[in-house]
Amino acid sequence: QRPLMVLSANLDRKLKLRILQSHDAQLLAKPVDPAELLLRLHNTLVAKALRERAAFHDELTGLPNRERYVDRLDWAIRYSQRYGGVGAVLHISLDRFQQVVNALGWGVGDRLLRATAQNLLQTVRSTDIITLNANLEDGEVMLSRLTGNEFTALLTNIDRPDRAAMIARRILPSIQTPFRAGSHELISTCSIGIAIFPDDGTTRDDIMRAANNALQHAINQGGNTFNFYARDLNDRAIERLRVETNLRRAIDHDELRLYYQPKVDVANGRITGAEALVRWQHPTLGV
Repeated sequence: QRPLMVLSANLDRKLKLRILQSHDAQLLAKPVDPAELLLRLHNTLVAKALRERAAFHDELTGLPNRERYVDRLDWAIRYSQRYGGVGAVLHISLDRFQQVVNALGWGVGDRLLRATAQNLLQTVRSTDIITLNANLEDGEVMLSRLTGNEFTALLTNIDRPDRAAMIARRILPSIQTPFRAGSHELISTCSIGIAIFPDDGTTRDDIMRAANNALQHAINQGGNTFNFYARDLNDRAIERLRVETNLRRAIDHDELRLYYQPKVDVANGRITGAEALVRWQHPTLGV
């Protein structure tokens, strides 16, 4: 919504109320003092900028937030579809962040997130991105904080997909910059999942899901690495979700069976104990 400034010598009461009900409206009576007009205009534009920043920026780190990232990603996907360009998203997650919070508290966790944001900004600013044309806006890297300990880097109109790997290789060591918290020195690592559009999807949800699947694969490998999305990652994620869903139903449907496996002393053949095993009696897959 754009700011509205109304200048009038005579407004009836109903119209005045309608104008003033708008949060972005200013009402001035004629004749207007030029100095007052300029001041009102300045204050209106400043207030609008502050509201937009609050709506689209993360208060803790100062980076664009999830809403801004999603909006920009939608634009980048449409751009690639219209002009045939290539883009990439990097989902970045701090490894073992929850352990830091559990040990040292959320205050230290917040400071670590702010330091991480600054390290990412410095890394991106020192990175040259080769684009399809000379327009710097087309080849920008937009950083944002997605949620919690997760950040994103959006690359638009890159000349080839492996440019995303170049960014990831620079990010990994930048995150390992020592961070002091009182008497503690922390060295963090991160995991990165990369999705390329339009190869890995043509919608926002497709790209974000692909990047997240690649991120989870990097985390499962032990962290401090990056992975590109591959179709089988999505298949594995779907299969895991299916198994988890069926397992929850197995408890409700009494499909779990308890067995005792004896422990035998090989020296004398006597049973010395037993191990309790729970087996899943699936209605179609069997045990």
